[in-house]
Amino acid sequence: ILATDKRLKNNDKRLKGVKASCYKEGGMYKYTYGESTDYNAILRKKKEVAKKFGQAFVVAFIDGKKVNTNEAIRIYKEKKQK
Repeated sequence: ILATDKRLKNNDKRLKGVKASCYKEGGMYKYTYGESTDYNAILRKKKEVAKKFGQAFVVAFIDGKKVNTNEAIRIYKEKKQK
């Protein structure tokens, strides 16, 4: 939902009251909202947070490592079919 070169406090006004998680990538602190192994649940979360962060998009992690979102969707669909 947000990226900055400095770590923000939980109550920073730039987070607009959203309880966000943070990870560091390439010298930037990147803030995310919501997590689930259910892609449909994540789409609902994205729609919810887009009211405050219109530029919000989905990122995917597998075992704590950021991965290509399309690859994560493929894996999700394969597991759902089993």
